[in-house]
Amino acid sequence: MKKIILSLIIASALSIHVNAQIGINTATPASTLDITAKNATGTTTNVDGLLVPRVDRQRAQSMTGIPVSTMIYVNSIGTGAQSGTAANIDTVGYYYFDGTLWTKIKTGSTSSDVNIYNSNGTLTGNRTVTQGANTLAFTGTANNAFSVNGNTLSVDAANNLVGMGTTAPSSVLAVYTRTPGGLTDALSVGINNCKVCNGNAARSITLYNMNRTDDKYIGALDFIPSASATGISGASILGIDRDITNNFAGLQFLTRNATGFAARMTIKSSGNIGMGTDNPRGALDINQGTTNTAGLVLPANQTLSNITNPAGGNIAVGTMIFDLTADCVKVYKPNGWSGCACECVTPPNPDLTAACNGFMLPYRSSGGSASGTVNNLPVDATFSNYTDISQTSFFPLTNCQVTTDTDAYWLARFNPSSSMKIKFSRNVSNIKVYQTASEKYEKFTFVLRNNGVDVTSQILMTKASGGTCNQNFIFNQNSIEDIASALSYGGGIIYNIG
Repeated sequence: MKKIILSLIIASALSIHVNAQIGINTATPASTLDITAKNATGTTTNVDGLLVPRVDRQRAQSMTGIPVSTMIYVNSIGTGAQSGTAANIDTVGYYYFDGTLWTKIKTGSTSSDVNIYNSNGTLTGNRTVTQGANTLAFTGTANNAFSVNGNTLSVDAANNLVGMGTTAPSSVLAVYTRTPGGLTDALSVGINNCKVCNGNAARSITLYNMNRTDDKYIGALDFIPSASATGISGASILGIDRDITNNFAGLQFLTRNATGFAARMTIKSSGNIGMGTDNPRGALDINQGTTNTAGLVLPANQTLSNITNPAGGNIAVGTMIFDLTADCVKVYKPNGWSGCACECVTPPNPDLTAACNGFMLPYRSSGGSASGTVNNLPVDATFSNYTDISQTSFFPLTNCQVTTDTDAYWLARFNPSSSMKIKFSRNVSNIKVYQTASEKYEKFTFVLRNNGVDVTSQILMTKASGGTCNQNFIFNQNSIEDIASALSYGGGIIYNIG
C-alpha cells in the first residue's frame, strides 16, 4: 500500500513525456529538465530554487573523471590547495569544470568580478595578449591619459604628445633622463647592419620636411643653452638647399653670440664650404667682412719631417704649414716642401731723407725689442746675438740732423769682430740706418735674409742736408768702412740697405 502512495506522489510531482523531457512542477517541460517554481509570485515564505552539490576545495580537487560542464558550489577554501584542477578556486562560489580546471562563474556581485574597467588590480602571473590581425586602441582626452610606471612613459591625449621621463611633454616626443645628474643616456639609436656585406645600410636617424613647397629648409638639430625645452636656440645645424627632384641638400651651422643668431659655416650640396658667407665662391671661402678681427691660424711645427698624412701614404700636395724654424709659411709640392712663401709686395722706393723714420736699438747686451716704422709701414724687431756693446756718458750727440739719446751706446767699439742680429716681424724691402759717429777703421758688414734665405744686398747713401755726413766712408755691396784717421764724431752717415 505504501508503494502505491509513493508512486502517486512521484507521479503528481513529475510529468514525464515520451520525448524524454522532464518537468518539475510543470506538465509541459520546455527543455530536457524544466524546473518551475511552485510559487512564482506572491508572499509565501516557502523556498523555491535549485541546490547544486556543495563541497569544499579539497573535495573538488580530489574528484577525478569529471565530465565537462559539471557544476558545484565551493563553500570553503580552508581545505585543499590552489593547485591542479583547483588552481582557479580562490574564493567561495560557483564553479564549472571546463575539461581541465574548475572555472569560476562570475556573478557581478562578488570580488571575482573585478576588472580593469571598474577596479584596480594586481596580476597573479605573466600574461600575453595575442592580437593576431586584431587591433588594440586606447582613446582619451586627459593630459596624462596613459602612463607606465609614473613618468617612464606618458601619453598626453589632450595635446597628442608623448613623454618619456616626464608626464608633461612640451613637444611631440619629449625624452628626459629621470634622475638628475644620472649617467644614463637620454636617447640611443643603433642599427645592426653590414653595408660592406650587402651594399646597403639602415639610417640611424632621418630628418625630412613633409611640406614639399619649401625648397630651402629640410630639418634642424637645435642646442638650447637654457634648462627648458622651450628655450631659445643657442646653436643649430640645418638641412638647407633642398632639391626634391635630385635629392640634393646642404648643411648650415648657426651660433648665437652678442651680435645675434647667424650662420657661421655653410656646406653647399656641391661640397663648397663658406665661413662667414652662405654663398662660397670656391672649395673654401672665408669671408668675415671688413670688421672681422680673427684670422686663419695654420698648423705650425719646428721640423718639417714631423708632418705626415693622417690618411696614410705621402703628404698630400698642397699641404700648408707654418715652419717655426724658418719663421714662414711653406707648401708641399710634388718635389717636396717649398721655400718660404714670399709676401709678394712691390718694394717701396728707398727713403733717403734726413728725417728719422724708425726706432732706436735697445741698449742692453742681452738683446731686446723695439717697434717703429720702416718704409712707412709698422714693424716690430727683435735684437739678439750682441757680442760687444758698451755705453758712453758724453752723449747726446747730434750729427746728420739725428740726435742720440742721453744713454747712447757704442756697438763694436774697439772690437772689429762684434756682431748683432736684427729680426723683423715682416719682410722689409729697405732698412735705413742713421749713424752719428764712427771709430777709426770701423767696418759694418750686412748679411740680409729673406724668409731665412740669404739675398744680395745693395747699399744706398746720401748726404744729410747741411752737412757732409758721407765723408770718410767706403761703400761696398754689403759693407761700409770708415777710413778716417781718428775718432770721427763728425763722420755721421745715413744709408739704406735693400
